[in-house]
Amino acid sequence: MKKPFLNITENGAVLGAILISTLLMLFFALSFVRTVQEALWNNAVRNLIETTEQGANALERALKRDNEILVTLSREIDGFRSDETEAICDRLRRFAPAGLSVRFVTGEQKRCKNGVDELSEDLAAVLNDPGATGGVIGPHISSITGRRVLSAYVAVTLRDGKRGLILKSTPIEELYDNYSPAFYNNAGFCYTINGAGDIILRSLHPASNKSFVNLYDLFGNQEEEILEGLKEKIRQGKTGAVLFRQGYQEEVLCYTPLHFHDWYFVSITPNDVIMQDANAILRKAFMLCGLAIACLLFVVNIYLRTRERYDNEAQYREAIVSNADVAFSFNVTRDRMEAILCSNSVLDKVMAGFPSPASASFDAVIRKWADECLVAEDRQAVLEKMDLKRFRELFEAGKREDDLEYRLLSDGEHPVFMKQNVILTRDEKTGDVLGLLIAKDVTETRLQESLYMQALKDACESANQANKAKSEFLSSMSHDIRTPMNGIVGMTEIAKANVGNPEKVLDCLSKITRSSRLLLDLINEVLDMSKIESGKLSVSESEINLAELVENILTSIQPLVKQKGHTLHVHLNDVVHEDVIGDPLRLQQVFINLLSNAIKYTPDGGVIEFGITELQDHFQPYGTFQFVFKDNGAGMTPEFLKRLFLPFERADEVRQKKISGTGLGMAITRNIVSLLGGEISVASEPGKGTTFTVLLHLKRQTQHKDIVRELKDLPVLIVDDDQAVCESACLMLNAAGVRGEWVLSGEEGVARVKGARDERREFFAVIVDWKMPGMDGVEVTKRIRSEVGSTVPVIILSGYDWSEIEEEARRAGVDAFIAKPLFRSRLLYVLEQFVMPQREDGAAQADKAPPVDFRGRRILLVEDNELNIEIAREVLEMTGAVVEEALNGELAVEAVRNSPENHYAAVLMDIQMPVMNGYEAARAIRNLPREDVRSLPIIAMTADAFVEDVQRAQDAGMNAHIAKPLDFALLYRVLARWVA
Repeated sequence: MKKPFLNITENGAVLGAILISTLLMLFFALSFVRTVQEALWNNAVRNLIETTEQGANALERALKRDNEILVTLSREIDGFRSDETEAICDRLRRFAPAGLSVRFVTGEQKRCKNGVDELSEDLAAVLNDPGATGGVIGPHISSITGRRVLSAYVAVTLRDGKRGLILKSTPIEELYDNYSPAFYNNAGFCYTINGAGDIILRSLHPASNKSFVNLYDLFGNQEEEILEGLKEKIRQGKTGAVLFRQGYQEEVLCYTPLHFHDWYFVSITPNDVIMQDANAILRKAFMLCGLAIACLLFVVNIYLRTRERYDNEAQYREAIVSNADVAFSFNVTRDRMEAILCSNSVLDKVMAGFPSPASASFDAVIRKWADECLVAEDRQAVLEKMDLKRFRELFEAGKREDDLEYRLLSDGEHPVFMKQNVILTRDEKTGDVLGLLIAKDVTETRLQESLYMQALKDACESANQANKAKSEFLSSMSHDIRTPMNGIVGMTEIAKANVGNPEKVLDCLSKITRSSRLLLDLINEVLDMSKIESGKLSVSESEINLAELVENILTSIQPLVKQKGHTLHVHLNDVVHEDVIGDPLRLQQVFINLLSNAIKYTPDGGVIEFGITELQDHFQPYGTFQFVFKDNGAGMTPEFLKRLFLPFERADEVRQKKISGTGLGMAITRNIVSLLGGEISVASEPGKGTTFTVLLHLKRQTQHKDIVRELKDLPVLIVDDDQAVCESACLMLNAAGVRGEWVLSGEEGVARVKGARDERREFFAVIVDWKMPGMDGVEVTKRIRSEVGSTVPVIILSGYDWSEIEEEARRAGVDAFIAKPLFRSRLLYVLEQFVMPQREDGAAQADKAPPVDFRGRRILLVEDNELNIEIAREVLEMTGAVVEEALNGELAVEAVRNSPENHYAAVLMDIQMPVMNGYEAARAIRNLPREDVRSLPIIAMTADAFVEDVQRAQDAGMNAHIAKPLDFALLYRVLARWVA
């Protein structure tokens, strides 16, 4: 029952193949004919273009020859005067070539044949144009013959300066008879046109349309695109051809430029005329294509009759071309290898033990191959799958294919993975079961799959860890944010309940301030990490004084150091270049983060060390600076050190001790150091503390402060129990020309000062450490004053806030204070005060900041938030300033524009405002047409607090930047600097 169905299916496939083949053949035949037709047409057009060019060249040569004759004749008469007309005409007739008729005319009607022809408008125009030296005068009616002629002319200047023309006129029909080419047995005709398409010379051909005066009128509305292309080619001076339709007939128009005026030579020939020969060739091509199709059908018929005979051979061919590494055939019934179709080195090695494939037993080959080449774990399974009895059972069960994958031994890192397919069939003649084995090397695929699976596993693990870390981070952040928020909310309620108790309210407000600052720090770290992950964290470059930077850092962390009872040591080693270029805000962020961590994670009463070393570096103009932060705190485990710089990571013991933090600080620090082009490393051991080392390359500033000559050779005594501080200070002094000496105790210091007085070599100044064992700095000062009086300046050196002892120290006779670490610039600056009193009345005055008093000063506050306006107004009015308000940038610009000059002492400018933001307003104020806005201080007061926001404020013309929430002390300092 299945046989007829198979025949119908097979016949349908064959008929479909024949139909598709016939259609393809017809398609290719038509494509061929079309290609031949196009080639013949293109060839005919090329011939037509060449004929057109020949006609144009003949016309050009004729006109050029006339011009050359006229130029020669002009040399014969240029010695005559204009009134010698008869002599001129005589000379022209004598020297003109035989049969050539030329004329001579002047503007005074002088000519060879007076009274015969009138001076036409064209001739008069050429005579009156000094720039017309020779050429062709377009077709016109000759007054002598009454015929349309084309006149070649050459201008002549006679001896008396008069201008004349020598003319040769040629009838239009004569030109075409002599120089018009024949187009396809006179089937075509030609025109001469100018650049605008006007017909200048018209062919006498009967097909030439006399009603048209412009060539472009031959084109109908449907050929608009062809016409525009033709006009563009003519404007460009090109040669070519276009096909257009005129009425019911297609025409071929060929065009080529004439090299005088802007004329073009054009030929028009019917398309069917030039295609007569081509159509004959095409008919023959159709006959050849028909013959080819007939041959194809004959070949298909032969193929169908022999297809069944070659079915098995087709299967083998298909297997061989499948890019196999190994392919061979074998006889399952007779246990015999038959033919090796494709072989690799492994099969070659196995078959080397047999005289020939035909004499080898399939079972013997497989066993040798398994023993010598297969991975031991795969041998037994492969032998079982490759058993001939199994192949016969599979074939009898109707299964014609069998797959297998195994590994081969390899000299490389990985075994070779092979994928094998066996195809079973029966020989119709003998009845034997035959097999075809095909094997491919799939090692690369399997390794890629393995790597892909490992990558998926790693990615999954990483994602799980990231999710876990973020979950822990959110849990920690929830706790850390709620803690200060609870403090703010709770203290606010307590303050409300104790409105009548000022001390209690002040205590609540102090705790609210601390909680607010903690909350702000948490928010800033999260925002910084967000910018790092999005790749938007940026750094800027500005001038930095390391002394000021370190002083700001120490000032900000001193309260925390005191609270924890720590001892902070700051060391300088060979710091020569204090003035560098970098990003001060990011540097301060890194240093405060590392110092804050050291302070927080070190138990109370610990020791914190901050060291700065300038390394010897010949890489000008940069200096290499090493910053070391060391503590004797809890330390970290080796396991946590591996995760230290990852976001959201915090040590378990830190959580147990309930130390606040986000786990983002060290990730932010490392990213900032990397952005600055530096390196950060850490060494830590549980219970023994931690040391962070930051290495940065900072560009040195080129300007250096000159050494004060008055300090040269003056002796200065350093009294400090830290020998490193003493040696470092003396090195700085000696490098500046000052003679430095040092002792390690107060008793030695007093004795050294007294001894110098007795030897009449009194010290210029004495620098005394505040906190020393035995006798502190204040006591040393009292002893010095009792021994030598007040003639020797005494300067207290301290790494702490000296405000708590300032009054006592002043009473003891201290003249000035200087903070650790001792920077060269600060040390010399303080000493300068005692040799240059005209600057200040002593160094002590330098340490006292004037009180903030802005009475009589008018400040413009630009802010759109009512609560922020109220806060800022209260803070400013405390200083006595008069505050005016503007609710957006546009109103601020109008307020400055309408105010008298120097009306405002400063402008405090918010950034994010409606109508006009702060950046736009600052630029608009700077561009106002008045002088005072050039120096008017504009200070950004905004919640946009990132480094790039500070840079944008500077770019907009602002003088300073204060971040919200407002730090009142910072606000006062900035105003004191900019408001005179």
